Amino acid sequence: MIKFGKWIAKHKVLIVIISMLLLIPSFLGMAATRVNYDILSYLPDSLETVEGQDIMVDEFGMGAFSMVVVEDMELKDVAKLKEKFQEETYMRYEIKGDTLPVVICYLEGGEKMITEGGGMSWMSPNMKMETTTNGGIGKAFGRMFSGEHIFQNIYTAQAGKGMIAFASCFPGSIKAFEIGPGREMVFQKSAFLASEAGVELSVFFNKKFSSGLFGGEGFIMQKVSGQGTVFAEFDGHVVEYELNAGQEIVVDTGHLAAMDASCQIEIKSVPGVKNMLFGGEGIFNTIIHGPGKVWLQTMPISNVAGALRPYMPSSGK
Repeated sequence: MIKFGKWIAKHKVLIVIISMLLLIPSFLGMAATRVNYDILSYLPDSLETVEGQDIMVDEFGMGAFSMVVVEDMELKDVAKLKEKFQEETYMRYEIKGDTLPVVICYLEGGEKMITEGGGMSWMSPNMKMETTTNGGIGKAFGRMFSGEHIFQNIYTAQAGKGMIAFASCFPGSIKAFEIGPGREMVFQKSAFLASEAGVELSVFFNKKFSSGLFGGEGFIMQKVSGQGTVFAEFDGHVVEYELNAGQEIVVDTGHLAAMDASCQIEIKSVPGVKNMLFGGEGIFNTIIHGPGKVWLQTMPISNVAGALRPYMPSSGK
């Protein structure tokens, strides 16, 4: 051991260099490691726990629950506590319309809503607007890369309850999502419509370089985190799939509307040269890996533009 210690002391520079080199694969492995916090995704769908979880998510928008145990409390106080728990804690809203939908939000006094510039359609007169970068210049430019505006508008209900509406700017669908710890989501560019003040919007970069080089719209997307309800607008009808760990689905990039942050994106080339050149489906496909939910849209706006292009008058006519 003494000789070994002397050898280390003599070659300390070499030891430091080797240690630094070993850190490189460690950082690469850490960046590529997929962390799945949803333990239930590894359990069979027929298990009663999984079935109960699905029912709670469908009915209440979340799968967690808590138990409150009271001791030495009078019945009248227990009744008051029960009434307090039964009070509605989520923001009230309704989505109206089919092809050109609108979401109408009903706010309590002091509640806030965030939207992009020009996102508000109508509102009650007691709603106060404030324009802000909402998080500083760094987050503002991040939102710009993800297809949103640098500035956001914050609407606050003053002197009592308020109402505000946000309409979709394209024929399609408006979906509401509950965001919280472990329930982050990734949207397509420009999908964000509005949200509660506790929701944070940031840019999402696909970690794989090949996805960035060939993935087109799938490289830069929007990541939604924080706490609260968020509304997103999608193109056309939306179809939802739930992928278990190890499952995947092949999608044309423009049809990916949203996914859970636990999902991963991979870009693969279409097999066969003839398929690439004459198949009409492009050269690359997007592979989405579970676990997590995926929302797919039927009519991306880029496809609409391509379908209308032959009918648009050219500059020479």
